[in-house]
Amino acid sequence: MYKLFGMLSIWLCLGQGLWGQGMPVYDNTNFLTLGKQLVESGKQTAELLKMVEFLKQQKERLELVNGWVRELKAVEELLADHRKIFTRIEGDLQEILGSPYVTAVERDRMVSTFEGLLELAQEDLEFLSTLLLEGGFDMDDAQRTTFILDTRRRMQALDWDTQRRLSRYRDLLALRESQWLSQQRTMPY
Repeated sequence: MYKLFGMLSIWLCLGQGLWGQGMPVYDNTNFLTLGKQLVESGKQTAELLKMVEFLKQQKERLELVNGWVRELKAVEELLADHRKIFTRIEGDLQEILGSPYVTAVERDRMVSTFEGLLELAQEDLEFLSTLLLEGGFDMDDAQRTTFILDTRRRMQALDWDTQRRLSRYRDLLALRESQWLSQQRTMPY
């Protein structure tokens, strides 16, 4: 009895809230538009994936071209440094060797020293030429660029060494000229 009374009181308190709304009814047009939207969304997603793949390929090509441009710029700078060394040695060495204060032994030593420097620079350029023409001996772009930049640093060091040597020779000749002038001076007593 208590059970029946408890159930009855719950039923009266809650009233109509215990009853469900029943089976939901959907409109067929909503299903069709949802299906169409899903198909269209799939097409757009496929197009976006194709575009992403295309952009990845373009990025790789752009990085490859940038690597080539860096290599070309480094090679141009290397050649400019090489030309600068040759012209400096050619012009300044002729000036130094033409001085009357250089002995024959020193002249031969200077010529052999600068010929060695020029041969070293020429060997670097020939090796670089071989490297670039034959595809880099199985080097990738980064390794080849690093090699070119290292060669350029060596060429700059060679240029600095050449400038230092020429400056020393000029200073030596200036000292000898001043000694000669001081020896030729007559003293009035």
